[in-house]
Amino acid sequence: MKMIMKKYLTGFTDFSKHYYHGLVLKGKWGKIIFQKHKEPSNKYNIPGTPCYHLIIEATSEEKALEALDLVYACITILAGYDVVGIEDIYSWPGLKLIELKGQNAFPTVFLGGDVYLAGVMAARASFNDKFIYAIYKLFFSLRSYSRPIVDFEPGERLESPNLASPFPHRFRVMASGAINLAFSAIEELNLKIIPKDIIPGTEKPQSKDNKGTILPKTEQDILLRLKKAKIKTSITYDWAVRGGKRLIENKKPFIKKGNKSSWSAGSNVRDEEITLVQAIDRSSFLRSSVCAHSLSGKEKDTKKIIKTVSPYDIMNVQYLVRCLLLETLGIIKLKRI
Repeated sequence: MKMIMKKYLTGFTDFSKHYYHGLVLKGKWGKIIFQKHKEPSNKYNIPGTPCYHLIIEATSEEKALEALDLVYACITILAGYDVVGIEDIYSWPGLKLIELKGQNAFPTVFLGGDVYLAGVMAARASFNDKFIYAIYKLFFSLRSYSRPIVDFEPGERLESPNLASPFPHRFRVMASGAINLAFSAIEELNLKIIPKDIIPGTEKPQSKDNKGTILPKTEQDILLRLKKAKIKTSITYDWAVRGGKRLIENKKPFIKKGNKSSWSAGSNVRDEEITLVQAIDRSSFLRSSVCAHSLSGKEKDTKKIIKTVSPYDIMNVQYLVRCLLLETLGIIKLKRI
């Protein structure tokens, strides 16, 4: 029996002006459609910019809400922080899907410039569970802790903890949760570093030598998986390093320095331009050796490191995952991150 498809007004409206991927997008649940917004009062129109309303075509309101929730997660990821502050679409005040039946006016619950790209992202991700899981893991990481990207501009200076003045336990737990979830999204994308090299005297494959350098077969493997994910391996990543030197910088993934980022200056802004493989390796260390498992029962150095985990560490991992997702889904093509 053929399922009857219904169109639902969502209240989500886009003003980006750029609709390169078309106005009708196929998703596993049905379609996402962008239709010129009907608002007689012109209340939401920006001069010279037509607004487009997000309409979801699905077999039921339940399926349409499920699709819209994924769109909302993508809006948060595109923004890079918890821009709305609502846990999910189901708890959004005033949001109610309305079946499209020739209305003369469309409601607007949310107006933004990322609604269209979020729709593209959600539609493409809907066909593969690994993308959906990765999106939600990063979404909940950003929900755990995130700040507007402008807060991380070189001219801004966020407070950073040190051993003499660590952040409270609450922040450490929040930070570890955010980093764990974000790195888990890398695992969903099958982009973590996997040991592939056999070293004489060892039974299991290894990923690094005793100096922390990634071994040839292991590096070749992750580079091939990045290429398979349609991510350019030539992309470099700007890893934020701010404030005075910290204990984590003595750990092997951080000892090998990249080139200074073009905006690096003085002792407070020491950002480095590193490879994607290095960025994944550093993120893996933060997750596995610092934030996973017990925060109080680790080796001495690592117990100290968790006290100095900063907003920059969280952002480094989250922003890496964000860019890997946008690249592999073909949303934005980047020359550097």
